[in-house]
Amino acid sequence: MLGYQVTACDRGVDAMTVLALGLPVDVMVVDTALHGGLCCAQLAVEARTLRPGLRIILARDPVDAMGPEVSARVPDALLVPRDQLQNGMVATTMREALASRAA
Repeated sequence: MLGYQVTACDRGVDAMTVLALGLPVDVMVVDTALHGGLCCAQLAVEARTLRPGLRIILARDPVDAMGPEVSARVPDALLVPRDQLQNGMVATTMREALASRAA
């Protein structure tokens, strides 16, 4: 156990609902492959509008061209390879995101 509580959402609108309801969220992880009515870039921007201090991690495929575009719209988001969140580096990535908020 890493000690983190996770609220998983399959759609951007569900993630925005969690934020709008005021549920505690310290870090939001968004996959840059998220498409649909509320795609990755729009979700990151709207989430930051709703919660200005929210730390955002953008998880991307190394060949995904979307990452830099989204990162430009939310410049202080942490852009990481998707596999960094799957191979045991989750705790390190979360600590890095939380530390950047305090800085």
